[in-house]
Amino acid sequence: MTHALMCRMGFNPRDKLRVRAVLLRWILGASVNPARRTILQEFVEGSMPLKPLELKEWDKIVQADEYREVRKMVTVYERRGMAKGMQKGLQKGLQKGLLRGRQEGLVEGKQKTLIAQIERKFGSPTASLQKRITETTSATKLDAIALAVIDAQKIEDLGL
Repeated sequence: MTHALMCRMGFNPRDKLRVRAVLLRWILGASVNPARRTILQEFVEGSMPLKPLELKEWDKIVQADEYREVRKMVTVYERRGMAKGMQKGLQKGLQKGLLRGRQEGLVEGKQKTLIAQIERKFGSPTASLQKRITETTSATKLDAIALAVIDAQKIEDLGL
């Protein structure tokens, strides 16, 4: 559509990038509110999208002083990219947080179970023993100690 419109208006379709830059510069100077400016910008970008092979030429065009402000514009593609990036980051962070929370919950459960086992078999553990258990964050080590409680004759056999 853009190609046909440019031909109808007497523009050479090879000048698409320059026309795009001129339109975006005009939008920046237009006396419209920011919301309308964004709509106009998105219209130009949507009707005159940049193909991968055009990116280098586009960068050359907007390096000219007359297009300094156009160069600073955040394009609709950049906004979409930023939104996608933020969404991915949030999802990754959430997944990591959930995994970490599960791991911490698992370790905390093992610590409480171990303290309960020791209390049942040997009586109330001392505060320092409880502290050493709660400072142990390795699930594997806590499992090993829990198994040792089964065979231990006295609390000292646990090696804590």
